[in-house]
Amino acid sequence: MDNDTEVQKNSINELIRPLIKNQNIGAAQALLIDFEDRNLIQMAGGHLIPQAIWLMGFYERRNYKEIKSRLEETNIIAISAALAVKKEVLDKIGGYDGLLHNYTDDLDFSWRIWISGYRVVLAHQSIIFHYTKSIVRRSNIGANKFDIYFQLAKNSFRSILKNYEIFNVIKYLPLSLFVNISRAILVLIRRGEFSALFATFYGIWWNFWNLPDTVANRIKTQNTRFFGIGQAAFTPNVATVLHLYDPQYFHPLYIKRYRDLLEYANNGKYIINLPRGEPHIRTESNPNPSLEQRRNRLLALLGVSYLIFSKEEIPISKAQNVIWENNNRYITYNDKALPRVFLTRKFDVINSEVEILKKLFDPKFDVKNNVILEETPSFSFFPSDDDAKDQPVIKKYSENEVDITTNATSNAILVLSDNHYPGWKAYVDDNETKVYRANYTFRAIEIPKGKHAISFKYQPVSFYTGSAISAIALFALVLIFFVKIKKAKPDC
Repeated sequence: MDNDTEVQKNSINELIRPLIKNQNIGAAQALLIDFEDRNLIQMAGGHLIPQAIWLMGFYERRNYKEIKSRLEETNIIAISAALAVKKEVLDKIGGYDGLLHNYTDDLDFSWRIWISGYRVVLAHQSIIFHYTKSIVRRSNIGANKFDIYFQLAKNSFRSILKNYEIFNVIKYLPLSLFVNISRAILVLIRRGEFSALFATFYGIWWNFWNLPDTVANRIKTQNTRFFGIGQAAFTPNVATVLHLYDPQYFHPLYIKRYRDLLEYANNGKYIINLPRGEPHIRTESNPNPSLEQRRNRLLALLGVSYLIFSKEEIPISKAQNVIWENNNRYITYNDKALPRVFLTRKFDVINSEVEILKKLFDPKFDVKNNVILEETPSFSFFPSDDDAKDQPVIKKYSENEVDITTNATSNAILVLSDNHYPGWKAYVDDNETKVYRANYTFRAIEIPKGKHAISFKYQPVSFYTGSAISAIALFALVLIFFVKIKKAKPDC
């Protein structure tokens, strides 16, 4: 709640009512009424203008009495002046971006709530009177105009770089630059003030300077896996081109253990010598119950957070946790998905491949709190006092390196749902540690309690051996070349 608001009787009760009655609602915004003109709606939430990273407000500056009957509990991007958020949501996504101030910070926050699988709604029965809204009014109460335009430009660029899919970054970042610079030029022409222009270019420079932090935060937002069902399934390799994390194979390359896992999910049995073929996850829109259970378990193990459906095959009325839709497709949030990386202290040691697969796909096996290893770890493990705050954070995620930070309350097993493969090494505070095979095909390491920097790096011996052979061969060729040149010279 902002400090320039006035609360009505029962406003708080009405604000939190949607959070209590619906588990899929993660946050609710009160209806903001102008502090001075108490029949004027300031903001009832809004929707995104992607070119400028700005909100188009619902019913903005409209008469409340005329609009009252039309107001409903609708999905919105919320304004933080009067916002209630569930604790479980804050534990999951964290708080506001510390480098976004005054503008688009609430938009960014709503965005992250939304992509985490929760709805953000208008609590239209909750009335809050709010004073500051416009730039002019903010400047009248002492806000610095330079800082206002700086924050507008800086935050819009950072939000695009952090939250947009890469092709939309290419599409909308130039438009955002144009909008912000044009606004600054208009201020210069109409008011003769250079502050907006200077502030806008300072916002551009700020984003160059803070690009590493923006990229790190982008990884937290973007490194989620998608999977298309039925007609919405991705064509093999297309997801790679679109920079999406699709759990299907990349033709013609695949890892045998991963193929075993997929085949067991597809058929419910372990085949010792699979014929050469293209491994894939079955995508039927109406699978039998047994296949559906195994596929759901596989998608949970793989950390597939978003499922894409065709409205023609499965009506949206049958769906839950819908976070996006257009005329043909919709996306739901998979709340059963495991995080890409997580900590656990419970494990089973099983050496038989077929027994591991049977256990993994057993509906009674709790994959969220247990991991299957093939060797006994050396540490002793004790329960964590607060699992919600005990989870690791991915700082960098690339093809050849994954950097993670941990702050565990006790010794733990860190599980990364990427394939175990020769050449991948793990380091805890720059000290190499053993990589265990986890859940049949993934990676796990032991980590001690406290704060630590974890790195997985692809450093195959074959690469360095090949490099050494190539260097020796190149040196030999150069030596032979000079020997021949010397022999070819006539004696003087």
